[in-house]
Amino acid sequence: MKSPKTLNVMLAAAATTWIFRIINAVSGIITLPLILFYLNKNEYGLWVLIGQVSRFLGMSDLGIANAISRFVARFRGQNDKDSIDVVISTVLVLTVALGILVALLTFAIAPWIPAILGIGEDYASVSKTVFIITGLSLALMFPTRIGMGILTGYQYYGPHGVGKIVKSLLFLLAIVILAWMKQLNVISLAFASGITVLIGQILLFYVAWRMTGPWKILPSNCSLKMAKEMLSLGSSTILVTLSKLFYNQGMGIALGRIAGLGSVAIYGVASTIVMDIEPIIGAIGSAMPTLASEFQARGEMEKLKRIINLSILVTFALTLSAMAGLFVYAEPILRFFLKKGSWSDADLSQIGYVILIMFVGVAFWLPQLVSRSTLQAVGRHWAVTYAVLGSSIVALGIAIFAMLNGWGVYGAALGFGMELLFQGIILFPPMICKFLGESLREMFVKAYLPGFLTGIAVFAVALFLSWILPPDSVVNLILGILATFIFGIAILVPISGQTAFVIKTLKRYQARVI
Repeated sequence: MKSPKTLNVMLAAAATTWIFRIINAVSGIITLPLILFYLNKNEYGLWVLIGQVSRFLGMSDLGIANAISRFVARFRGQNDKDSIDVVISTVLVLTVALGILVALLTFAIAPWIPAILGIGEDYASVSKTVFIITGLSLALMFPTRIGMGILTGYQYYGPHGVGKIVKSLLFLLAIVILAWMKQLNVISLAFASGITVLIGQILLFYVAWRMTGPWKILPSNCSLKMAKEMLSLGSSTILVTLSKLFYNQGMGIALGRIAGLGSVAIYGVASTIVMDIEPIIGAIGSAMPTLASEFQARGEMEKLKRIINLSILVTFALTLSAMAGLFVYAEPILRFFLKKGSWSDADLSQIGYVILIMFVGVAFWLPQLVSRSTLQAVGRHWAVTYAVLGSSIVALGIAIFAMLNGWGVYGAALGFGMELLFQGIILFPPMICKFLGESLREMFVKAYLPGFLTGIAVFAVALFLSWILPPDSVVNLILGILATFIFGIAILVPISGQTAFVIKTLKRYQARVI
């Protein structure tokens, strides 16, 4: 069975993710102001807190939905369709059982949610209802989650984004309709979120069936051995995700108990904006897990090194450019979109500062995301797991200490940034350099230095544009952001001098594979 062209895989994976993230960002630009207009600060804080807890429930699939892609890719490479049927049958049984477990846990935990989150009597009843809606939605999604894993296992990176795109568009439509009907509240928001995500997952499952099926889903195809293998791989993957959730969601819960729902709302708005920007840039390395496995198997380590360095260079340059733009334009944008809500000028200023503190960590972590993906793909997933888990625990401790000493939401933002800085500066660079046989100095010169120069140049241009085009009007705001973006892209092309070499290498690699 022929492998898809390497360059096409990288471009399809990145393009699909970018399309989804751009649609998601546009959706967020419309939905977030509407949500914040109809929900007061405490109600939005409640929505964020319930979301933090429900994400822990979402990890109850034990990483199986993500692990399936590795097994499908392995057996597809061996042209072993029967084993793929065994994988899918086994996963469906496991996810249905885990979905039932999540539903039972939801009803068991719901009465205790106000006490766990420190929610007062005014919102106690609403918090229980929202938690039940969210938990049951997750339980129903579990079996349909495998659609994405199957598609990525077949390296169909284009179609795998269909469900996400549909979900984002449906959520946008639902929020606009609810706002038009003046029925947008925390409970209706929970229903809209759960239903739209479920529809997207079902559609993705259907697309996987149409493109890779039919599958022989039979009880006789369920394998205990396969389940153990998947749980082993899934457990390391889930620990990486869980450690990130442990920090992010644990941080929100701790902030709520220490500083109240208002601080959680500010943290929630800032983290939503950061998390919408982060994956758009990080999409550059989204195909690295499968590509790294192939390059390692063929012993083409020099080519893998060049591709990783290029990914780090481009990601670092884009991230620093984004941070420069946020430094200049974040607060004016917030004032433009949220000025009609119940949020004060002090709230908007706090959100702007929190975004910048968070993004310092993102700027150094995102370039090393490709390193993390590569190390996981070549069998060093437990080393990655321990690194992520350790940094999350330390950062959470720093954040809680800062919050207890009066830093409030800024303490939470500090912890957010520290977790990413630990991974992006201290942990992953030495690990990937050792694997590639490259010195830290070599990586700095080839990848980080050009990216740093790009970021500095964009920052200078953004400041200059904000001086000649003060962002106090919509027209100036749009012109300034657009000009900064165009300059950043224009300067990135000549600085990333490795681009031509890497693309030429990939094309030669394609010719041998095909």
